[in-house]
Amino acid sequence: MVSFARDGEDMAAVQRLHRLVSDARKGSSGDGLRVRLSLAGGEADLPQPLTEVLVKAVELMQAGRGVEILSPEQEVSAQEAAAILSVSRPYVINLIRKGILPHRMVGAHHRVSLRDVMAYRREQEPRRTAALANLIHETEELGRN
Repeated sequence: MVSFARDGEDMAAVQRLHRLVSDARKGSSGDGLRVRLSLAGGEADLPQPLTEVLVKAVELMQAGRGVEILSPEQEVSAQEAAAILSVSRPYVINLIRKGILPHRMVGAHHRVSLRDVMAYRREQEPRRTAALANLIHETEELGRN
């Protein structure tokens, strides 16, 4: 994991990058940003997926948030899966026991593929969005009565 120190010099660099990204987006024709990396050995255009990762990292860092890059093949603990899904650890254990989240045991500990956790999160997003919309509607209805 790479850590980001929030000292003045680092934050100033992130602010400059954020301004560059914002300005580039304003001038973009909608086909995505293009980033050219220049190093002592030469220059190269970044592929679009890597550009998107970089832009998202800059946005998060500019907002004072941390950034960590994980491989989809990486395994996470039940507690880490719970944090990613914004649910409790017992809820994740229940998903594992029901066979909804595949896992393997390492000693007495559950390990879940990050790819499976993210797939479950994507699957559940429409359901969560609909439930939230329903809750908002019901709350507005109660406020009118």
